Amino acid sequence: MTLVSICSAKHSPGVTTLGQALALQTGALLIEADPAGGDLAARWGVPTDPGMLTLAAASRRGVSPDLIHRHGQSPAGYPVLVAPPSAEQSRSAILTLGRAFAERLAAETAVTRSAEHLGAVADCGRWDPAGPCVDLVAESSVTLVVLRPTVESVAQVRTRLASISAIARNVVVITVGSRPYGSDEVAAALGDVTTFQLASDERSASLIRSGRPLDRSLRRAPLMRSVADLAAELHAVTPVESPTAVGSR
Repeated sequence: MTLVSICSAKHSPGVTTLGQALALQTGALLIEADPAGGDLAARWGVPTDPGMLTLAAASRRGVSPDLIHRHGQSPAGYPVLVAPPSAEQSRSAILTLGRAFAERLAAETAVTRSAEHLGAVADCGRWDPAGPCVDLVAESSVTLVVLRPTVESVAQVRTRLASISAIARNVVVITVGSRPYGSDEVAAALGDVTTFQLASDERSASLIRSGRPLDRSLRRAPLMRSVADLAAELHAVTPVESPTAVGSR
């Protein structure tokens, strides 16, 4: 199992949807760690208690795997730590949990790593090098940076890669679709970075966002097939002790 963080440079290219898809595919714990606030509780009509806020309040004496488990919900068939819609409350919860939470997640996912489960996926929203998600990125085995392959999106990611790579163990840029540019072209524009192309499949993305179970139809959809391939590659990532940028492929 692996701790994975997901972020974007700007706009909303599908960070939360990718987090949901990876959790759906692998059974990973999905952590709604977006400092701008959470969407899933409102989307699914569930309370924010238990969730990130209650975990943060209960973690003042330490964070244990059991404590994390007790503050999760499973409205979509995989465990989720939901966040409040308030940016102030979400940011406060992430800051309170801090490095101890990130280290516990990394330690647990490393010990229990298997081919069946990814471990934990942290939806970190838009990347901010001075934001509260720095600890999660630093402790993750891999950080995924999601973008739509447009000129402006590539330019935004290029300005942020240095600050992400400075603390992340491994960085993979995820391109959603191949228009107007394929992942090889994006990799060439960004320089020394690994890229992976997800299928652009809005129908399946909508079903995933709604909390649809992973039935036979969804499993065979283009988006979920590419997510399954991505999960297999993430399982092969070996955690390293110090931050490193991975070469392009």
